[in-house]
Amino acid sequence: MIHAILFDLDDTLFDATSLAEKARRAAIESMIEKGLEGITAEKGYEILNEVVREYGSNYSRHFDMFLKRLQHYSLKLVSVAIITYHRVKVQDIRLYPDVFRFLQNLRHMTSCELGLITDGLPIKQYEKVIRLGLDTFFERVVISDEIGIRKPNPELFTHSLSLLDIEPGKALYVGDNYANDMIPAKSVGMKTCFVHRGGKHDIEIDSNAVDFEIHDFSELWKKIHKMLPSK
Repeated sequence: MIHAILFDLDDTLFDATSLAEKARRAAIESMIEKGLEGITAEKGYEILNEVVREYGSNYSRHFDMFLKRLQHYSLKLVSVAIITYHRVKVQDIRLYPDVFRFLQNLRHMTSCELGLITDGLPIKQYEKVIRLGLDTFFERVVISDEIGIRKPNPELFTHSLSLLDIEPGKALYVGDNYANDMIPAKSVGMKTCFVHRGGKHDIEIDSNAVDFEIHDFSELWKKIHKMLPSK
């Protein structure tokens, strides 16, 4: 039996990669519209991505460093970029189409406990959870930077299980990253499900570290619903 299901967030429950790309492209275009010269939107996007890779996705001054790299620093343009970036991320964030019904089925038809394990800055991750309407579904939300343990450290998974008071063998972890999700979850004794979303971490799986492979959550429901405790 599976008594608890824990999920990754970004690129598992919503398309974080495409949303970030859309927001960055919009920010570049807005800076060009407001006076940034000598660069195309596509080249600007390439350079901004270089900055993100260099400083990390949680760095708070991507647009400052982008403009300094172009030797065109302007607080006005930084402000334009930030406003546009956050407007797009707020307006366009959506769950994958298969997620809400799956979570509703789990909540209304089973007594399975639900949790979330995600890397990132707490304020950013909680904002995503709330905007996506996920806060009503999960008994526990565990954010790596809030407790000082990041994936793929297995302790993040054992800590999350302890909060739910669930034995590893009775829990399933669902994620899109083989190295950061599947390997550590399996190492502590959890069942694992790799979801192919076509994102940056999507790979072909040939490993006993993965118990289930799916492309959407309707597939997972068919595979596991008889293994879940009913209400």
